[in-house]
Amino acid sequence: MKRILILLFVFVLPFMVFAEGQQEEEKPLIFSIVSDASSEQWPDRGFKGYLWKDNIIPKFEEETGIKIELRQYSDKIDNTATSLDMDLASGEPSDVIWSYGGRVNKFANADFGINLYEALPKEFIAQFKQSALSQFERDGKLYALPMPGWAVCLIANRTLFKQAGVADILPADDDLDRSWTIAEFDRAIKAITALGDDYYGYYIIAKECGGDYWILNMLDGFGANLYENGRATLNTPEGIKGMEYIHYLHENGYVPYGASGLYDGDMGMLFGSGKLGIMGSVPYGVELGKIAARDGAVEEEFECVLLEYPHVEGIDGVAPCFGPDLAMVIDNDDPIQLEKALKFLQYITGAEVQTILQKVYARFSPLKTAGMPTSSGIIGNAMKQMAQIIKKRGIYDMGIGFPVYNELRQIWLAILQGMLINEITPAEAAAEFDRRANKLLSE
Repeated sequence: MKRILILLFVFVLPFMVFAEGQQEEEKPLIFSIVSDASSEQWPDRGFKGYLWKDNIIPKFEEETGIKIELRQYSDKIDNTATSLDMDLASGEPSDVIWSYGGRVNKFANADFGINLYEALPKEFIAQFKQSALSQFERDGKLYALPMPGWAVCLIANRTLFKQAGVADILPADDDLDRSWTIAEFDRAIKAITALGDDYYGYYIIAKECGGDYWILNMLDGFGANLYENGRATLNTPEGIKGMEYIHYLHENGYVPYGASGLYDGDMGMLFGSGKLGIMGSVPYGVELGKIAARDGAVEEEFECVLLEYPHVEGIDGVAPCFGPDLAMVIDNDDPIQLEKALKFLQYITGAEVQTILQKVYARFSPLKTAGMPTSSGIIGNAMKQMAQIIKKRGIYDMGIGFPVYNELRQIWLAILQGMLINEITPAEAAAEFDRRANKLLSE
């Protein structure tokens, strides 16, 4: 009897091993995204059903045979990062995650991710702009890949520029070069502010973190980096000059006084009144003159144009601040799942999907190989201009890739407020930011 059982075991064992292998191969890849984005339907843009669930994911499954289990989280219901914390602590965590980089960047480090410089083909990595990758580098390792995001530029009221006699500074609509100098910018804001007591050339907001990135591009115009190689680097001659210029704008009344108590809504209202010459915005801001007239804020529509932030002589132009989504693989200590996860990561961060996401969400891809925006009209033209700026300048590192990004933003806000109320000088502000930020980064 024993012998028969042994023979049966020997005969059945290969089938058990084979079945176990088959079961392992059929284990789905778990992909987590923010459900706000995944639940939207875009029939007017060539998609039937849900973008991810019914279009992007099925194509990957069909081409590879790899099954995807989609998990959806929502910032409208709960906090994405908190949900992913619970997800990672569960017995069956996600293999790939995608969300706004500022929310989930704390996962993009050695504790959860893998070094993508080693795990992915070099030719694939080479498709990304290096300045976009640098946000998610630590000690020469890359833990996440950037996906399409919003980008910050300047919107100028051309009608007001004409009224102030400085319209010659602005580029023609068909001119892809949207750069200008600090000297030109300075001339424009002085002329516009001189139109009357309730006119201002520019706007600075520092009440809360929303909109803090409107200021960072101004620093880049002086050649200053907020961060470099994982450290805060504002306290340089260039950084101090940039802070001095921001302080100068406020002290001389070229921006509304009391910027430490102003926020996005204040800026939008003033621009909509037709009495603000320039403000920070995404490309959709070129329609604000039309919207203001439609809503009765002004009697006649005013014309808006997109520009880079200004720069000093010796600098070619200014890279926009960029708020990318992030895609990364979670290291779950499972070689088979990891191999599938890397395939899926390359698929969703590749040119085909990034071009789709760029179009659907009216954002900009950090890939050199992604298709350019194809929209028409005034917004479409501005989108193409912005895409050209990113292609030429790269992006400005505003710290979104740091695991302590939100804490760094609070430090920056406190320093900026202190300078604007003259509690500290621009030089002291630059030094204090580096001190506090680098202390936080070293903890």
